[in-house]
Amino acid sequence: MKNDLQKMNIAGDVERFAENTYNIFSDEDETKFEREEEPSLTAEFEINDYGNITKQTIIVPSGDYITTEYVYEFGVKTEEITQNPGGRSEHTFVEYDENQLPISETTKRNGNDIAKTTFFHNEKKQLSEIATLYTNGVHVRHYFTYDEHGNKVEEKTIEKSEFTSEERTVYTYNERNDVIESIDYDHEGNILMSTQFQYSDYDNHGNWTSKTELMDEVPIRTIVRTIKYRS
Repeated sequence: MKNDLQKMNIAGDVERFAENTYNIFSDEDETKFEREEEPSLTAEFEINDYGNITKQTIIVPSGDYITTEYVYEFGVKTEEITQNPGGRSEHTFVEYDENQLPISETTKRNGNDIAKTTFFHNEKKQLSEIATLYTNGVHVRHYFTYDEHGNKVEEKTIEKSEFTSEERTVYTYNERNDVIESIDYDHEGNILMSTQFQYSDYDNHGNWTSKTELMDEVPIRTIVRTIKYRS
């Protein structure tokens, strides 16, 4: 089973890393694009010796932040504890099968159940389906397919509530197995959104340190990643 760094396609013995997101805007004539000086979002991650995330902190310019701490037993994640602005908390408990594959999780908000999730895997032990039933009656199912490198190439989402909606996302990768494009389709096959990713810098471990996100070929944000490796 892949650890968190492998799922994120990050190589090396990483201790922590951060990603700063900067929005991009165009001038009045839309002839050039400029990046904001301050990040619109900062995500910080702490990593244990097994390559799994132990703490995630999301910070916005206002100073508000969301922290999620992950608890592990015998190398597998058993709990997630999220603290949101205003004191709201969510607590997720994860259960595994004999192969240490997750089979279900229960999420509580301020002590009350809000969702029950079931996980399914294919013969290669890859995650093939996630089914989540919320206490408000909404039912969401995700289906995944992979290429020969283990990259997720398609995700189909079906949401059933008062109405039923269905979307499909197709992913394309470069030779480094980094996503370079994602295209969202509706249930009739019409394109809802096309997003591209351009990678401009990589470090000595082959991990990207800067990428630009474009929507329909128009740059909308850049993400700068800083990685600290264990010595």
